[in-house]
Amino acid sequence: EARNFIVNLSANGGTEMASALNLALEQSDKQAAVGIRQVVFITDGSVGNEESLMTLISEKLQNSRLFTVGIGSAPNSYFMTKAALMGKGTYTYIGAIEQVQSKMQALLTKLANPALTDIQLMINNEVASLQNDIEFYPRVISDLYHGEPLVLSYRQSTSDIEKSALSLHGVYQQKPWALPITMTKTEHQSGLNVLWAREKIAQLSRDQRKAAMDN
Repeated sequence: EARNFIVNLSANGGTEMASALNLALEQSDKQAAVGIRQVVFITDGSVGNEESLMTLISEKLQNSRLFTVGIGSAPNSYFMTKAALMGKGTYTYIGAIEQVQSKMQALLTKLANPALTDIQLMINNEVASLQNDIEFYPRVISDLYHGEPLVLSYRQSTSDIEKSALSLHGVYQQKPWALPITMTKTEHQSGLNVLWAREKIAQLSRDQRKAAMDN
């Protein structure tokens, strides 16, 4: 039925992304309470009205997850990446038709196997992103899917990090989940400061964009 509907479509003009996103993210309170909705946003067109679309996603997302897919050379990769990050999803880029099968299959397989949702890093039984002596990035942690790593960057300016109690909390199969993290003392590693700084710059860029949208 879906294929017949698409075959009979007559597409012309530009890409109207706002109306499509608005329709896909619209949900009732009853739907929002049921579980996580996974929205896949696919386009081969350029995105011009970035700020209004980001505002729409922020206002409409609720408990949905947004995954973006860009095809060809035209998509605005910056917007697609930031939209997916805001939507706790991922961005998939398909540069050639030969990549469609493998990359979309990988995405759909991932969507069928979410491991953890609503993840929070806890330090000394407090949410890390809310502590004043910790700079924590990214502040919003995306859902973790089967086979994926979780990489978080934070800098603690007061207490000895090796004496802190770390743990991860989230939701697994609609039930609370927690895992204590055992700290391993290692020699100083080069590059960690650069990794943390990049995450901070990315977060500051997101904060600046959000402030502009709020105004």
